Amino acid sequence: MSGSSPEGISWKTGPNPAQRPKVVVIFVIAILVGLIGWRVENWIMGLVGFAVIAAATAEFWLGTTFRVNDVGAEAKTGFSSTKIEWANVVRVVTADQGIKLSPLAETSRTSPFRGVFLRYGAYTAEELMAVIRPYCGDDVRFLDERTN
Repeated sequence: MSGSSPEGISWKTGPNPAQRPKVVVIFVIAILVGLIGWRVENWIMGLVGFAVIAAATAEFWLGTTFRVNDVGAEAKTGFSSTKIEWANVVRVVTADQGIKLSPLAETSRTSPFRGVFLRYGAYTAEELMAVIRPYCGDDVRFLDERTN
């Protein structure tokens, strides 16, 4: 589940085994949307409908692999990869579910779409911060927005 090396750490978060029924429901809905698209329009629209549902829910049923090393941080789900280099990190926000590495100095309406969100997975907030902090520059702001 987690790996550690001199170059950094990596870990994977995936669907909780208790949530398997939800994965089945998502898959059935994706198939139904595909069949409706095929019946109403054509097989291409059915395939597009299935692909849109599958891609939009990929993090839930595929899981995400996280990597933190001396170059930067990365979150990868399927074909989608989000990366940020340490030189671009301006703000580090500790939240309930993970740590956000942001290139933005202040919170804005584009904040959710910028940077990399690292889910805790096998690590606690303190363990992950101990890995991240040495890579960050002196001008990086550290914020704690945990509710508990």
